[in-house]
Amino acid sequence: RDGAALALRAETAPPTGWTVRHTHAEGGYANLTVTRPGLVFAFAGVNEHGLAGAVAAFGPIRTEERWRVPGALLLEQCIERLDAIEKALEWCERRPGGGAALLVFADAGGATAALRIEGERRTRVPAPTHFAAPSGSSVPIDYEAEEGPKLAVRVQELFGLDKHPS
Repeated sequence: RDGAALALRAETAPPTGWTVRHTHAEGGYANLTVTRPGLVFAFAGVNEHGLAGAVAAFGPIRTEERWRVPGALLLEQCIERLDAIEKALEWCERRPGGGAALLVFADAGGATAALRIEGERRTRVPAPTHFAAPSGSSVPIDYEAEEGPKLAVRVQELFGLDKHPS
């Protein structure tokens, strides 16, 4: 029921709002992802096995890397195909990609991990512990919440946020 309300709000949002997609790729896992209209990749998502992920930061693709898949596109593939953090990290480490991205993963058991992508380089890093709000506040991220990773922030603290949180 809550998912239906979220999807309804996303569908009625203005073109600059968020879009929630529910997909079930053939041979993959049912999942929900969140994106912005006009973007190919998802900013965040979770699948039926509890593997959740988010693009915590991303950067431009250098001219010489334009033919490569941007690192941010890997997140959605992980959510559709994989059921565990370690599998997601290993899969992303073997894929070619360009640009810069920080992919953060969490599972239903509370485990977290992140992968920094810089061109062809892949580095495992700890998942971020806080979100830096435009207001200047540093808001802790609760990865052990029953419903999955969350943070509590007043809407007013998000005013001025003009891109995906990084």
